[in-house]
Amino acid sequence: PLEINFKINDAVVNGTGAGQPLGILTSGSKITATAVSGQGASTIVAKNILAMFKRIIWSQRKGMVWLYNQDTEDQLFSLFQPTGSTSGVLFFAPNTDKDTFTLMGKPALPIEACATLGTEGDIIAFAPDGYFAISKAGIQSFMSMHLRFDYDEYAYKWRFRFDGQPYDDVALTAFKGSTTYSSIVTLSSTRT
Repeated sequence: PLEINFKINDAVVNGTGAGQPLGILTSGSKITATAVSGQGASTIVAKNILAMFKRIIWSQRKGMVWLYNQDTEDQLFSLFQPTGSTSGVLFFAPNTDKDTFTLMGKPALPIEACATLGTEGDIIAFAPDGYFAISKAGIQSFMSMHLRFDYDEYAYKWRFRFDGQPYDDVALTAFKGSTTYSSIVTLSSTRT
Protein backbone atom coordinates (compact mmCIF):
# COMPACT_ATOMS: atom_id res chain seq x y z
CA PRO A 1 0.00 0.00 0.00
CA LEU A 2 2.85 2.44 0.73
CA GLU A 3 4.38 1.91 -2.72
CA ILE A 4 1.01 2.35 -4.44
CA ASN A 5 0.50 5.56 -2.45
CA PHE A 6 3.98 6.75 -3.48
CA LYS A 7 3.26 6.08 -7.18
CA ILE A 8 -0.08 7.94 -6.98
CA ASN A 9 1.55 10.95 -5.27
CA ASP A 10 4.33 11.03 -7.84
CA ALA A 11 1.83 10.86 -10.72
CA VAL A 12 -0.36 13.63 -9.25
CA VAL A 13 2.69 15.89 -8.78
CA ASN A 14 4.90 14.97 -11.77
CA GLY A 15 2.71 13.01 -14.20
CA THR A 16 3.02 13.76 -17.91
CA GLY A 17 -0.58 12.98 -18.86
CA ALA A 18 0.57 10.33 -21.36
CA GLY A 19 -0.54 6.96 -19.98
CA GLN A 20 -0.64 8.48 -16.49
CA PRO A 21 -2.38 11.37 -14.73
CA LEU A 22 -1.49 14.93 -15.71
CA GLY A 23 0.55 16.17 -12.78
CA ILE A 24 0.21 19.54 -11.13
CA LEU A 25 3.77 20.53 -12.08
CA THR A 26 3.12 19.85 -15.78
CA SER A 27 -0.29 21.52 -15.84
CA GLY A 28 -0.93 24.56 -18.03
CA SER A 29 -2.78 26.19 -15.13
CA LYS A 30 0.27 26.17 -12.82
CA ILE A 31 1.53 29.59 -11.73
CA THR A 32 5.18 30.09 -10.81
CA ALA A 33 5.70 32.80 -8.20
CA THR A 34 8.89 34.78 -8.70
CA ALA A 35 11.57 34.72 -6.03
CA VAL A 36 12.49 37.79 -4.00
CA SER A 37 15.48 39.62 -5.42
CA GLY A 38 18.64 38.72 -3.49
CA GLN A 39 17.06 36.07 -1.28
CA GLY A 40 19.85 33.55 -1.90
CA ALA A 41 20.05 30.26 -3.75
CA SER A 42 18.24 27.27 -2.23
CA THR A 43 16.26 29.40 0.21
CA ILE A 44 12.61 30.01 1.01
CA VAL A 45 11.66 33.30 2.65
CA ALA A 46 8.39 34.57 4.14
CA LYS A 47 7.67 36.77 1.11
CA ASN A 48 7.77 33.65 -1.12
CA ILE A 49 5.03 32.02 0.95
CA LEU A 50 2.89 35.17 0.90
CA ALA A 51 3.36 35.53 -2.87
CA MET A 52 2.30 31.91 -3.41
CA PHE A 53 -0.68 32.08 -1.04
CA LYS A 54 -2.17 35.19 -2.65
CA ARG A 55 -2.22 33.49 -6.09
CA ILE A 56 -4.43 30.56 -4.97
CA ILE A 57 -8.02 30.98 -6.15
CA TRP A 58 -9.76 32.48 -3.12
CA SER A 59 -12.76 30.13 -3.29
CA GLN A 60 -10.41 27.12 -3.05
CA ARG A 61 -8.28 28.36 -0.14
CA LYS A 62 -10.42 26.63 2.46
CA GLY A 63 -9.20 23.18 1.36
CA MET A 64 -5.70 24.10 0.18
CA VAL A 65 -2.58 22.28 1.36
CA TRP A 66 1.14 22.89 1.09
CA LEU A 67 3.19 20.08 -0.43
CA TYR A 68 6.92 20.19 0.23
CA ASN A 69 10.11 18.17 0.05
CA GLN A 70 11.51 17.29 3.45
CA ASP A 71 14.77 19.04 2.40
CA THR A 72 12.97 22.38 2.82
CA GLU A 73 12.07 21.97 6.50
CA ASP A 74 15.05 23.92 7.87
CA GLN A 75 13.98 26.85 5.66
CA LEU A 76 10.31 26.51 6.69
CA PHE A 77 11.10 26.45 10.41
CA SER A 78 12.85 29.82 10.10
CA LEU A 79 9.84 31.61 8.54
CA PHE A 80 8.10 34.22 10.66
CA GLN A 81 6.27 37.52 10.29
CA PRO A 82 7.55 40.22 12.68
CA THR A 83 4.80 41.79 14.80
CA GLY A 84 7.03 44.11 16.77
CA SER A 85 10.65 44.67 17.63
CA THR A 86 10.92 41.50 19.72
CA SER A 87 8.12 39.22 18.57
CA GLY A 88 6.66 37.56 15.51
CA VAL A 89 4.27 34.94 14.22
CA LEU A 90 5.57 31.60 12.94
CA PHE A 91 4.44 30.60 9.46
CA PHE A 92 5.37 26.92 9.88
CA ALA A 93 4.19 25.36 13.14
CA PRO A 94 3.44 21.92 14.59
CA ASN A 95 -0.17 20.88 15.12
CA THR A 96 -1.33 19.75 18.53
CA ASP A 97 -0.33 16.15 17.73
CA LYS A 98 3.27 17.37 17.07
CA ASP A 99 3.60 14.94 14.12
CA THR A 100 2.01 17.15 11.49
CA PHE A 101 2.58 20.77 10.55
CA THR A 102 0.73 23.77 9.23
CA LEU A 103 2.01 26.57 7.02
CA MET A 104 -0.02 29.76 7.35
CA GLY A 105 -2.68 27.70 9.12
CA LYS A 106 -3.06 25.21 6.25
CA PRO A 107 -1.86 21.58 6.34
CA ALA A 108 1.76 21.15 5.24
CA LEU A 109 2.53 17.69 3.90
CA PRO A 110 6.03 16.39 3.18
CA ILE A 111 6.00 14.14 0.12
CA GLU A 112 8.86 12.54 -1.78
CA ALA A 113 7.40 13.55 -5.14
CA CYS A 114 8.32 17.20 -4.56
CA ALA A 115 11.65 18.43 -5.97
CA THR A 116 14.65 19.05 -3.75
CA LEU A 117 15.32 22.45 -2.15
CA GLY A 118 16.14 25.20 -4.62
CA THR A 119 14.26 23.58 -7.51
CA GLU A 120 10.80 24.54 -8.76
CA GLY A 121 8.40 22.15 -7.07
CA ASP A 122 10.26 22.04 -3.74
CA ILE A 123 7.20 23.68 -2.20
CA ILE A 124 3.76 23.80 -3.82
CA ALA A 125 0.60 25.60 -2.78
CA PHE A 126 -2.14 23.26 -3.96
CA ALA A 127 -5.93 23.38 -3.75
CA PRO A 128 -7.20 19.82 -4.35
CA ASP A 129 -10.63 21.27 -5.27
CA GLY A 130 -8.99 22.23 -8.58
CA TYR A 131 -7.87 18.68 -9.39
CA PHE A 132 -10.13 15.94 -10.75
CA ALA A 133 -9.16 12.34 -9.95
CA ILE A 134 -10.87 9.01 -10.57
CA SER A 135 -10.07 5.41 -9.72
CA LYS A 136 -11.67 2.26 -11.03
CA ALA A 137 -12.39 -0.97 -9.15
CA GLY A 138 -10.02 -0.37 -6.23
CA ILE A 139 -6.81 -2.35 -5.78
CA GLN A 140 -6.86 -5.72 -7.54
CA SER A 141 -4.38 -8.42 -6.55
CA PHE A 142 -3.31 -11.49 -8.48
CA MET A 143 -1.16 -14.49 -7.64
CA SER A 144 0.29 -17.18 -9.88
CA MET A 145 2.28 -20.28 -9.02
CA HIS A 146 2.82 -21.07 -12.69
CA LEU A 147 5.22 -18.32 -13.70
CA ARG A 148 8.10 -19.56 -11.50
CA PHE A 149 6.87 -23.12 -10.90
CA ASP A 150 10.33 -24.65 -11.46
CA TYR A 151 11.72 -22.56 -8.59
CA ASP A 152 8.88 -23.17 -6.11
CA GLU A 153 8.01 -19.47 -6.22
CA TYR A 154 4.79 -17.53 -6.49
CA ALA A 155 4.41 -14.36 -8.56
CA TYR A 156 2.26 -11.49 -7.24
CA LYS A 157 0.76 -8.59 -9.13
CA TRP A 158 -1.34 -5.62 -8.05
CA ARG A 159 -3.37 -3.37 -10.31
CA PHE A 160 -4.75 0.04 -9.42
CA ARG A 161 -6.38 2.13 -12.14
CA PHE A 162 -6.17 5.85 -11.49
CA ASP A 163 -6.30 9.01 -13.58
CA GLY A 164 -6.50 12.71 -12.89
CA GLN A 165 -5.84 16.22 -14.12
CA PRO A 166 -6.43 19.82 -13.05
CA TYR A 167 -9.86 21.24 -13.92
CA ASP A 168 -8.34 24.32 -15.53
CA ASP A 169 -6.09 24.29 -18.61
CA VAL A 170 -4.74 27.79 -17.94
CA ALA A 171 -4.47 30.13 -14.96
CA LEU A 172 -7.51 32.33 -14.43
CA THR A 173 -7.26 36.11 -14.86
CA ALA A 174 -8.99 38.33 -12.31
CA PHE A 175 -12.24 40.01 -13.32
CA LYS A 176 -10.71 43.34 -12.31
CA GLY A 177 -6.98 43.59 -12.79
CA SER A 178 -4.46 41.45 -14.61
CA THR A 179 -3.30 39.13 -11.82
CA THR A 180 -3.67 35.42 -12.54
CA TYR A 181 -4.89 32.84 -10.03
CA SER A 182 -4.78 29.05 -9.94
CA SER A 183 -5.22 26.01 -7.73
CA ILE A 184 -1.49 25.27 -8.26
CA VAL A 185 1.30 27.70 -7.36
CA THR A 186 5.02 26.89 -7.23
CA LEU A 187 8.11 28.92 -6.38
CA SER A 188 10.56 29.79 -9.14
CA SER A 189 13.89 27.99 -9.06
CA THR A 190 15.64 31.27 -9.96
CA ARG A 191 16.71 32.28 -6.45
CA THR A 192 19.88 34.31 -6.32
